[in-house]
Order: sequence, then structure tokens, then C-alpha cells
Amino acid sequence: MKRPRQSAHLSESVHQRLSMYALAATAAGVGALSLASPAGAEIVYTPAKVSINTGTRILLDLNHDGMVDFTLKDSLHTNTGYPNSLTVTPAQQGNAVWESKTSQVIPWRAVALLPGSRVGANKYFHTARNFMVFGYTSGRGGRGQCHGRGWKHAVNKYLGLKFSIQGETHYGWARLSVRCKVLQKTTITGTLTGYAYETVANKAIITGKTKGPDVVVEPSTLGHLAQGAAANSNWRVKHRAITGK
Repeated sequence: MKRPRQSAHLSESVHQRLSMYALAATAAGVGALSLASPAGAEIVYTPAKVSINTGTRILLDLNHDGMVDFTLKDSLHTNTGYPNSLTVTPAQQGNAVWESKTSQVIPWRAVALLPGSRVGANKYFHTARNFMVFGYTSGRGGRGQCHGRGWKHAVNKYLGLKFSIQGETHYGWARLSVRCKVLQKTTITGTLTGYAYETVANKAIITGKTKGPDVVVEPSTLGHLAQGAAANSNWRVKHRAITGK
């Protein structure tokens, strides 16, 4: 016959230690939940303030995985009739830019989207370089001119972007303001002011949406921008000047 199990009597100090352990475990659980919440978000938005000048190239990493998704390039061409241009080029196979189907001058032209536009399936995406703005000279001794439907003097317009994450299609946007100054030659400048992507595969994203329960703002980006690219080797928007290319 088994003897009845006796209750163990714990000292007050042991009780205290167990209580502290329980509190710590509870706090750790709450912390884990709070850390996990951004992963459940649907949109990741990264604010930015990066100048675009002649000879500048910006390497855009939408989902912060260390891989360049798109390249924004303000090129200077000294031996052509188009001395200055601003282009966006997919940097990975399968990535693409929402572009206009028709163009009488340039065959591939990125669309300047308004806030509230839906970027998703059934849009016309192009997988090669897309022109946003380009300058040219009309006739001998003529003045410079600027061409770019929607981008020539754009204020907070959006690029519609499609890219791949682990083999699945995701959609995003990049917000820019652009200015084309016409003198004897054209000078194109601009500012990248933010970008975002949809974490759910094949789900459309709305341009300009940066607030709401399904939006997470990428932390510390503004600090890195203020300090410059050299402040962090993993800076999400890598910005460098190139000359003669």
C-alpha cells in the first residue's frame, strides 16, 4: 500500500525565486509577441530623403534582404542627343516596372502613378530599363528640352514595382519628386522620399499607404539617412556617385 504523497514545503526565498522566474517568463513571452508582430504586418514602409543628381545611382533594396531590387540612375551622356536621363532598371531577373504601353519617342517609359493607385496583377510591367525623364536638344544650336510624361515636374509621384522574394511575386512602390531644369542643356534632379512593399505574395499594394494597422515603418532608417550611407554598411538605400558612366 502506497503512502499518501506529502506536500513539499518551500522556503520563502524559494517562493520568491519562483515568482521572479514566472514574471520573467511572462515578460519574455510578451516581448516575443511584440517582436513577432511586424512579421505579421502586410506592408513595410521605409521613409527616405535621398537626393538624385547628375551622375548619381541609387540601389534600392525594397525588402531589406541585402539584395538590390531596382537601380535608379541619373545619367549624363556626352556623345548623344540625349545629354541627361533618369531611369529605373530592375536589378534581378523577373523584377519589373509598371510602364506605359505606348510611346512615340521612347519605347519603355515608367508610369508616374498618383497616390491611391493599385499596384498588382493585370498591370503592364516591363523587365528592362525604363525611362522616367530624359533631356534632349532640338536642332542645331537649339535649346535643351525635357520629355517625361508625368515625371517632368513630378511632386510625390510613384513608381509601381514588381519583384520576387524566394520565388514568389510581391508588389511595391517608390515615391519620388523630380525636376527638369531647361537651359542650354537640361539638368534632371530629384528626391527619393520613401518606398514600401507588400509582404503577402501576389497581393496588391496601394501607393502612398504608410499608416494603419497593417503598416510597419522600418526602424532607424531616418537616422541612417541623416548620418549618411557610411554610418552603416547595411544601409538599406545605398547611394553612391558614379562619373563617366
